Amino acid sequence: MAVGTETATVAVAPPSEHMVRAAHELKGPAAAMLGLAELMASDAESPPTARHAGYLGHLVSAGKHLVALIDELMDLSRAQSGHLPLSCVPVDLNLLTDEALAVCAADAAVRQITITLHKAPLPVLALADRRRTVQVLMNLLSNATRYNRDAGQLVVRIGPGPKVAITDAGPGLAPEQLAQLFEPFNRLGREETGPGGTGVGLALSRDLVRLMGGSLHVDSRPGAGTTVTMVLPAAATPLGRDAGRPLAAKPWAPAWRASYVLCIDANPVNAMLLQEFFRLRNGLLVRVASSASDGLALAQAERPLAVLLDLSLPDMPGLELLRRLRAERATRDIPVAVVSGCVNADELQRARQLGARACWAKPLDLSRVEGQLADLLAPRACA
Repeated sequence: MAVGTETATVAVAPPSEHMVRAAHELKGPAAAMLGLAELMASDAESPPTARHAGYLGHLVSAGKHLVALIDELMDLSRAQSGHLPLSCVPVDLNLLTDEALAVCAADAAVRQITITLHKAPLPVLALADRRRTVQVLMNLLSNATRYNRDAGQLVVRIGPGPKVAITDAGPGLAPEQLAQLFEPFNRLGREETGPGGTGVGLALSRDLVRLMGGSLHVDSRPGAGTTVTMVLPAAATPLGRDAGRPLAAKPWAPAWRASYVLCIDANPVNAMLLQEFFRLRNGLLVRVASSASDGLALAQAERPLAVLLDLSLPDMPGLELLRRLRAERATRDIPVAVVSGCVNADELQRARQLGARACWAKPLDLSRVEGQLADLLAPRACA
């Protein structure tokens, strides 16, 4: 990867078809179970009893763990084989660390762990993939919380230079443990007595940082805690106005409730999840087509408000159906959100090039979907 320029793109071949299919087959049912459990837990029409709410909480937690494991295994396979596309641009590590801390702070609060953040007074510019950098920071912060002591300290230092150091007050690691630290699934003897985890996140984090041209360093000794430092290539040019800052969700506008949304998905459970979510949250009707041919016919005849398009269909590739929707006069102005059970960066980039307004990964982040509905359904001039 070239790090001397201010935009570096790593474009490589996708992982094997077998891996893609296996990940999709595993993730589809897991995503459906997780989504339905979250929907039941938040159902205002028929709220669960306290006992059932507890069951649902455990089901949601287990579902998230399973989906995260599938994602991590897929990412690890792609990273170790060099098949993980990255788009490296100037980012501010101050902003990205804030974003990761906002997600991880709640877990630290539960154990009364005090977080101390030492930010640099000026932007700390690194040349890195924004999403993967946040992913690495979240992994490192999660580990620093999980293996800390109750009421302990967690110190985050940004800079000098494009680096972030995260220090915990946990038991520390012996030299023999450090030697095995980056082995996938090796939890260093803490499988039974330690906190939960998969043993994949740290190995994946190291590979992601290496692919971005950086390095991950670990300093630890028994009884003295652990410091993990992420070092990334420096970016020389200034940031764009919104670089490193997450996009704000646009507010939901209820004026579009007079029509329906067409869901083209061969999985009946995933389709039912979308139907119930839109009905309960926004009062929108969702009609379902289980094949590309049926979906295309409905879109041509009835011009729905929007199309939710799964990329895995039995009779036609989802991207080909998207191309046809965009090519025909009757359907070219219908907004389309692509839904994918196995996130492939090349595939999603192609979907955007073909005119998809949104790309959502399964399991659906329902709050993110709701936040993007306004943009999806907003009227736009036809191309």
